[in-house]
Amino acid sequence: NPTKFVGPVYGPKEAHALAESLGWTVKQDGEYFRRVVPSPPPVEILQVDAVRTLLEHAPHILPIACGGGGIPVSRVPSRPQTLQGVEAVIDKDACGSMLAV
Repeated sequence: NPTKFVGPVYGPKEAHALAESLGWTVKQDGEYFRRVVPSPPPVEILQVDAVRTLLEHAPHILPIACGGGGIPVSRVPSRPQTLQGVEAVIDKDACGSMLAV
């Protein structure tokens, strides 16, 4: 059930036309419509080893991770080393909780 608004606002006719032609899910956001995407729970945090290294060996540097703006990706099942972008939003709270553990 997609719930996270992304992108610009559209009028009702344009929103429904985009949803039809591109397979988007759109929902009303105030008087306009916007595209919505899912926010699935995180499975792994990429490059967490780099964060650990900075924390352990560079105490004067404060790494920022799981702060939003990241690009959600998933591994390609047939090639697990390959990542592909997914149309979703990273849940910062869930990602931060995973990082803390």
